Amino acid sequence: MVRVLIVGFGRHAQRIHYPAISELSGIEVVGVVDHQRHEEEIVDYLGKNRLPILSIDQETDQLQALTDFASELRVDAVVISTDPESHTVYAKWAFGRGYHVLMDKPIHAEPGAAHDRKRAIKIHKAYVDLQNELNRARAEHPNLVCEVLTQRRFHPAFQLVKKTVAEIYAKTGCPITYYYAFHNDGQWRTPLEISSIDYHGFNHGYGKASHSGYHFYDLLAWFSEDFSSDKKMDSIRVKAWPNFPSNYITQVSHDVLEKVFPDSKKDTSINASLYSDGFGEIDVMSTIQLKSGSNVVTHAQIDLQHSGLSARSWPTIGDRDLYKGNGRVRHEQHYMNFGPFASILLTSWQAVPFKQESVDKKNIYKSGHEFNLDITIFRNSEIIGGERVETYNLKDIYKPVLGDYSRGHQEDARRDGIKEFLALINNGQTKGTSSLESHRLSSLIMSSVYESVSSSREVNNMIREKK
Repeated sequence: MVRVLIVGFGRHAQRIHYPAISELSGIEVVGVVDHQRHEEEIVDYLGKNRLPILSIDQETDQLQALTDFASELRVDAVVISTDPESHTVYAKWAFGRGYHVLMDKPIHAEPGAAHDRKRAIKIHKAYVDLQNELNRARAEHPNLVCEVLTQRRFHPAFQLVKKTVAEIYAKTGCPITYYYAFHNDGQWRTPLEISSIDYHGFNHGYGKASHSGYHFYDLLAWFSEDFSSDKKMDSIRVKAWPNFPSNYITQVSHDVLEKVFPDSKKDTSINASLYSDGFGEIDVMSTIQLKSGSNVVTHAQIDLQHSGLSARSWPTIGDRDLYKGNGRVRHEQHYMNFGPFASILLTSWQAVPFKQESVDKKNIYKSGHEFNLDITIFRNSEIIGGERVETYNLKDIYKPVLGDYSRGHQEDARRDGIKEFLALINNGQTKGTSSLESHRLSSLIMSSVYESVSSSREVNNMIREKK
């Protein structure tokens, strides 16, 4: 039995990690850790399933208290679901004690990275330091596992795309020559909420790129694995354009809010000057080139929005769950080209908020509904064979596991990531679908985006340091 400690027991862990682990055999949660101020909420959530809880505060020697707690519970593995600023701290602590680690993305978020180039560079440095720490720990614990829960790597649709990338490259030797990705998270925040909400917030000097944005930098890196070595990819060039809150509140202004919410009172204290310094990016659009010497292997455009379509229709959040309960809807698109040989299009358009649809409804796979995801593969079939046009609906490649109501196909993919984490531990393996060592380029892309955002310049970085 693998005994797991969950560090960070907020809405995400309550909705994903704890239920998924509880449903699996051979693994169990033996304790949870969170801030003292959340203890009452955690006790209420657990109900009769009482677990040991370590409540920490700023005055406590947190790591020593954590060490004692984990030792008493005879922990084998740690799930890290804290704020991303703390991920590497807890992961290093776990490695030092021989505990396997499953961590949420991103690997690290750095306060102030959107405005300070030195802080932006720290994002990738934190990754490198963590990988080095894992290598040192494996001298004593050779089968130590560290996986990053980037769920799209485990999703059958994205795995189909990855398989197709490998197939096309094997037949042609042509890499992805152009890649476009777009994501809108649908989490509309009003000006006052932007200034005060910490959860997936903008008030720590980082924003969209550090939240859901990491997934899309990671997909570019993951899809390029099949040709990166052959093509001798050695550097990246990045130019990024942010949309900061100071500009966003002139787009969705007081006049706009008064028009759509006529009963709300105008807060005259909120103005652009309040957001002139220190806030993270609402949106960020990035041009990224994967290079070999002076040549561009893959040209990518990754556009990430928080400011787009939302299903929210209420002026204040109240006690709504910010994870999925604030009108959040997802719009996502990926397009990649392989020179004249092939192209792949993946789209997923959601317009109905989480939990409002039953899984068995006939329309749930159609555009705008929770399970909408379509893939179209175009081939120059005279050269590479196969169908000229091949289409897949999500229902063709995926059967929902989490039933009763719409839980979302992303949640099933996270569950598969947790299952693989357990399998790696049981089989004595360290290399999985999303092992820490496979995230070097993903981390570098995110760090370089922040370098460009903070400096308003083009950034060039080596993928690996020259020896």
